[in-house]
Formats: sequence, C-alpha cells, structure tokens
Amino acid sequence: MKTLLTVVVIFLAAIISNAVACETGFTAPPKTLDSIYSNADRIFYGSVNGISTIGDKSQYTFSVIKNIKGKTAANYSLSVRSNTPNNFRDFNGHRNLMFWDRYVTRAVLDSDCHESASFKLGHSYVIFHSDKDKTFGFEEVKSVDDLWYQSLVAIGKHEEHGVPVQTYFNLQTAIALVEVTSCQSEPYFNVIEQLKTHKQFTMPTRYLPKDLCVIGKQYLLFFYHTEAVVYEENYHITDYQVLPLLNGKIQLADISSLLNITYNSKEINLTNIKSWLSE
Repeated sequence: MKTLLTVVVIFLAAIISNAVACETGFTAPPKTLDSIYSNADRIFYGSVNGISTIGDKSQYTFSVIKNIKGKTAANYSLSVRSNTPNNFRDFNGHRNLMFWDRYVTRAVLDSDCHESASFKLGHSYVIFHSDKDKTFGFEEVKSVDDLWYQSLVAIGKHEEHGVPVQTYFNLQTAIALVEVTSCQSEPYFNVIEQLKTHKQFTMPTRYLPKDLCVIGKQYLLFFYHTEAVVYEENYHITDYQVLPLLNGKIQLADISSLLNITYNSKEINLTNIKSWLSE
C-alpha cells in the first residue's frame, strides 16, 4: 500500500511539473537563436491558402514561398489547435523585444504540452517542423524585412546575424536609470533619469525583484510594451529587464536576449548609451 501511494504521488508530481513547464510557453528556455534553428528539421516561409476545421483543431495548407532550412514540398499541411493569436501579432516586424528577450510568441503550449495557434487566409508565416522550441514555429511575417525572417535566413546562409548594441538599445520601448529607495513590503525605486520614453508608456515605480533590492543600488531598466497604454498596477516583472549599474557601466553579458548583440567591449558606458539614444 505504501509503495502504491508513493507511485501515485510521483505520478501526480510529474503531471503538475509538466503542466507548469508547458504553461510558460516552452519546456526549457532556448539558449540562443542558433539553437532554435538547429533544433528544427525544416523551416519555411509560406502563405495560407486553405483552412478547414475538425473538432478543436484546424487544418491549414500553406503555399511555400521559400525554404529557409531543409526541403518542404510546394504545399504543406498543418493541423493544430486553434487559439486567439497574441495581440502583438508580428511584433512590429519582430522588432518588439518582448519576443526576443521574454519569449512571448503568437503560439502557446497548452497544459498538456500541445501547441495551439491560429492563422489567417492569405497571411504569411515562418513555420518550423520541430519537436523543440515549439512556440517559435508559427510566427507571422508580413515581409522579408522582418527581423525574425532575416535572422533565420542569415543563419542558413552562414552569414553574420548579429545586432549592434546601439540598435538593441534603440529597439527598447523605454529605458530608465533608477535607484532603489525602499525594500519593505514591495521594493520601490526612484526614477533618476528617463533615457528613452514612449507616448503610450507610464513609468512604474515598483515591482523590482526582491532579490535585487539593495537601498541605494542603481539599475538600468529596459521596458518592452508598445501596443497599448500600460498602467503601473498592470505591470509584471517579465515586462522589463533589470541590469545592474556599477561605476556608470553595465555588462554586456548581463543582457538576456536571443539576439546576438555585438559590441567591441564587455562593458557599456552609460554615457555611450545616452549618446546612441540621442542620435
């Protein structure tokens, strides 16, 4: 009886663990853009030319415009659960860093680890055939100027696909230099300077991770939202990235992104950042 109970407990724990992992959108965070590319057997760019529905799944047929990796037939069929596409749609040509830095994709993984996505007739997408990094395989790409499309094609051609650090900073929605003022209850910070602003953006003053809360410590905060007015009470920590500032510098290695960010030094001066943003 004790052995049976132990087995049941382990089984339930495995189910819960699996559900939690899938709810995040991926079972393990991808390390690099190159690893996402390598994990896929085939990648193509194509447009939807047919849609049919059977139960909770939709059958989509694609006309293949370009094979990015491997060889896919001229017409490709895909059966997938339908969902409401992410409001970001194509992430502004995949120049919204929520996609690159926080892995926010159009598709999601349901609690049973099956992906769900929706497509529109006549629209174009980059489709992956892959057992890993599943949610990255259904992105809408409106033109070949899209940064996701360009990066994948560059990898396939063994070309440079890095993004200069200046470009990365300019892709941010907003950037602020802040200083921690309180670590009681909710961590609070004062905004010392807004290095970059957005007309539809409201700067929060709290929700700094508690493990980073040291009174007097300064950080550089990157914010990602652009699609709607965002109010302080609606903010979550995943909406921005926190970089420690030491002697007026941040470390290039501290930036978390799937983009290959290039720079000629391991450290970035705050004065340089201000100069790039003013250009």
